[in-house]
Amino acid sequence: MPKRYVTDDDIRGAGTAPRYPARVGRVMVIGNSGSGKSTTARAIAARYGVPHVELDAIFHQAGWTPLPVDQFRGRVDDATSGPHWVVCGNYTAVRDILHQRVDAVVAIILPRHVNMWRVLRRTFLRTVRREELWNGNRETVRNVLALHDKDRSILRWAWSAYGSKRTEILAMASDPVWSARMTVVRNDEEIQRAVTGLADVMASTARAMNRMPET
Repeated sequence: MPKRYVTDDDIRGAGTAPRYPARVGRVMVIGNSGSGKSTTARAIAARYGVPHVELDAIFHQAGWTPLPVDQFRGRVDDATSGPHWVVCGNYTAVRDILHQRVDAVVAIILPRHVNMWRVLRRTFLRTVRREELWNGNRETVRNVLALHDKDRSILRWAWSAYGSKRTEILAMASDPVWSARMTVVRNDEEIQRAVTGLADVMASTARAMNRMPET
């Protein structure tokens, strides 16, 4: 059977209308590297004032050493045990934990050229500024330019993972387990609507639970 490529029509038909349950306290943001997962999750969390859980920050220990799976699962379990949080990341090792708890999912699928331009710009700035990411880790010129090794070069990783991540998100969007609580966004305007919409629903949820006074 010939390979089936994901088209724009597929994306337009996959959960692009906002799908927010009546009550939302726990949100997950997914997407390819450089798509804006962390920025979007951070914006939702800041707008409502709940913890932002970045899975990369838990998984990548000092020296880019991966946390053993059992410890990773334990820390994610602890970090998402509360009723209000926003998590970002694509780790299948903890998806079952998050699936049991998450109320709404924002999936970001940008056009490949937009996604890659953002990865390039972000990586350049991080490298020039010697910006610390997590646990003392920094992106280096040597690793960025190791294009033969997707485990070292974020540029190679983002390019290689783009197609599979799009396909994975579309599969989730058509899966009844996820589709009722999942919204696919494709550009900055839709991302901003998701940030505003989810924050509003989270605030409404909190008021219903008597955590926040009516304003």
